[in-house]
Amino acid sequence: MVDGQTVHISLDQRTGAGFASQGLYFHEFFSASITLPADYAAGVVVAFYMSNGDVFEKTHDELDFEFLGNIRGREWRVQTNVYGNGSTAVGREEKYGFWSNERIIFYIDNTPIREVVRTQTMGGDFPSKPMSLYATIWDGSTWATSGGRYKVNYKFAPTLVESHCQE
Repeated sequence: MVDGQTVHISLDQRTGAGFASQGLYFHEFFSASITLPADYAAGVVVAFYMSNGDVFEKTHDELDFEFLGNIRGREWRVQTNVYGNGSTAVGREEKYGFWSNERIIFYIDNTPIREVVRTQTMGGDFPSKPMSLYATIWDGSTWATSGGRYKVNYKFAPTLVESHCQE
């Protein structure tokens, strides 16, 4: 994806979709303007994240925004994840950026919603390796909406997401 380009990704009964950057990044500021489906979206997960799991299989770093769809009339929810050196023990999922070698800040509409500050107790479990940037949409029916109570309804497929990225 070229800086500033708009991408459309969709989910249907056969497959999810996504894109990945060609480059790897250490400490950058990334933003995306994401248009989420407005209708029934239970079980749908839209993710904007950085990861190096394809390079460091057992010791990967990852920073996630995961938008969790909901039933008609209910708001989407956001979940953030932070993995450092393959560890999920520190800073894993929080429901309810800026990334340096000392802190990570997640923003939504220019409002900080989560901050993870590097501490000595984290040791090597703070993200420190270069990562690629991804955006994906996929079926998370087994857990995404009310613990898996509501599933993706493919009569609303294809579920489309528009994303406009800036590095």
